[in-house]
Amino acid sequence: MYRSILVPYESFLHLHNLGRKQRCPDKPTNSDKFIQRMQANFRYCYPSGKRHLADGDMGGAENGRWTSWTVDQMAAILDEAGLPYEWSQVEMIRL
Repeated sequence: MYRSILVPYESFLHLHNLGRKQRCPDKPTNSDKFIQRMQANFRYCYPSGKRHLADGDMGGAENGRWTSWTVDQMAAILDEAGLPYEWSQVEMIRL
């Protein structure tokens, strides 16, 4: 079992955008078409409307180096933004 957070689309999008902004500050923001496509994919892949995120699933950059966020860091980012998430325990599946 490992800890994860369960996030709705709005929270996922916020983490995605923050990571992109930190990693690629010179790139323009995502287009509306990209956001719509991402939302459709999110709904298709996660019919419950929520996605599990574990340590290292998302990340940003510090001092020009790419970083991976822990679930505690992602939860703190979402708390600061006032966005919802739920703590969860997930069983690791080995293939």
